[in-house]
Amino acid sequence: MRHIAASLVAVLALGACASNAPFEATGPAPAQVPSAAAAEQFPEVDVNATAACVRDNATEGELALMALGGTQAQTATAQVLGRAETQACLADNNVTLPGMPG
Repeated sequence: MRHIAASLVAVLALGACASNAPFEATGPAPAQVPSAAAAEQFPEVDVNATAACVRDNATEGELALMALGGTQAQTATAQVLGRAETQACLADNNVTLPGMPG
């Protein structure tokens, strides 16, 4: 179960600080955006609600780390997911993450 939660954290880390702001494409589009990949891999999880809870409870520094990707993003996302405020947000949105209490 820990592996599943870690995978979800990694995918959410990639999408947690995404915005709808316009951007200039610099290369080919990815096959799937992170939220679509997470929704496919974890169909039982409301990925949008989870990412919103992470964004709403992360500091600016944590959001910056999440934007970098990799281990730092995973660590920052896991820290935010572990907070009581984030857990309350997830509960309010009826989100239960695999491998995490709830």
